[in-house]
Amino acid sequence: MTINPKVNFRFIPSVSSLLEETEIAQNPLAPQIKTELLRKIISEVKNLSILPDSKEKFTTLILDKFKAKFEILNSNPYPKVINGTGIILHTGLGRASYSEKAKEYLNETVKNYAQVEFDLKNGKRGDRQSEIKKILQILTGAESSLIVNNNAAAVLLILNTFAKNKETIISRGELVEIGGSFRMPEIMEMSQTKMIEVGATNKTHLKDYQKAISANTGLLTKIHTSNYRVLGFTKEVTLNEMVSLGKKKSIPTYYDLGSGLFFPPNEFGLSDEPTVQEILQSGVDLVSFSGDKAIGGSQSGIILGSKKLIEKLAKNPLMRTLRPCKLTLSVLAGTLQDILLGKDSFEKIPVLKMFNESNSVTKERVKRFLKLVKTSSSFKIVETELTAQSGSGAFPIQEIPSYGIEISSNKLSDEEIFHLLLENSIVGYRQNTKVVLNFKTIHEDELETLANSLSEI
Repeated sequence: MTINPKVNFRFIPSVSSLLEETEIAQNPLAPQIKTELLRKIISEVKNLSILPDSKEKFTTLILDKFKAKFEILNSNPYPKVINGTGIILHTGLGRASYSEKAKEYLNETVKNYAQVEFDLKNGKRGDRQSEIKKILQILTGAESSLIVNNNAAAVLLILNTFAKNKETIISRGELVEIGGSFRMPEIMEMSQTKMIEVGATNKTHLKDYQKAISANTGLLTKIHTSNYRVLGFTKEVTLNEMVSLGKKKSIPTYYDLGSGLFFPPNEFGLSDEPTVQEILQSGVDLVSFSGDKAIGGSQSGIILGSKKLIEKLAKNPLMRTLRPCKLTLSVLAGTLQDILLGKDSFEKIPVLKMFNESNSVTKERVKRFLKLVKTSSSFKIVETELTAQSGSGAFPIQEIPSYGIEISSNKLSDEEIFHLLLENSIVGYRQNTKVVLNFKTIHEDELETLANSLSEI
């Protein structure tokens, strides 16, 4: 190796000669992809400060880089990880896994043609959401439903359908920011509605809505602030009050529930949150929420409410860009069918199971793990009481009792241990110079893998 890159450029082998190397010639990538990849590698190599001083060494370097890049290109970009963060609905880790029924439906749909928009009874084109509509109607009592890509898409579609080039009235204290720094005012702008803010950050009165109503008002909107709480000197307009005002003025009302729930959260020992059924009982025209948060299904936005208004939503050209695929619908259908079983679904849907699991069960799982793991004397693993979180903007101030382990070493820093775990697809967190793994989100079938990984570190 020498420090004089330009002088050594003459040693760089040509792309054509590299393509003849056995390792590259036998690689299954298409010829044009190999060529492009080699050109990129050569470009990267030229920018190195220290370069080989012979053609043979250059060739070896390029072949090594080619092999490494091929392995990345040919591996699953979304591999399984063990979630030791204690965040049940961890957005960065894909939120929670699906129920067995949902996975069964997904597997069948992936492998075969499926009845998506085809009616097997009459041999004609059908509605891809007809069966899910039936389930949601039984589950919630809603007149009709519509599924879109996610809840942000639901908000966009509703605002664009009923308030395009019109005004949407909303409380200033409900202009939330959701994941990825997307803010409600920005979504409203994209929907081509004019946002009319009323009230103050901490207080909004019914009279604020009343004063803001004009001949150009298209929608009265209320947003459930599921990802934060404003406490103290506060006042908000209740959903019932807004619905009553909307009916009086013949203006549609819409409630963005955020993370929807079909079961009262106190059944899991969680803080009080309105259920989907309770929201519908208010008489609100439309409500939307996520299908992949506390419900435990696929990424989707679920819209429930007036059949007449849902039909208008379905006819909006935007719906074509927001409609869910067969995989999304398959998973959601399986999840909703499980929810029809009532409390029995707490054991079937992983999200609900984690919410419902007692701390004693979590603690026993930690003890079983400790019997499996064998580490060197330089490592110390201690069981400890912890708290878990819902994540994904649900139950923001709720701490869920949990149990887990603290890992420390007299040879490695907590940062080094943390990154060693990451290399083994294990995600924890650092706290007080130790690495913590929270077992609320570590499943029984992951214990052996986790123990083996820790034993090898």
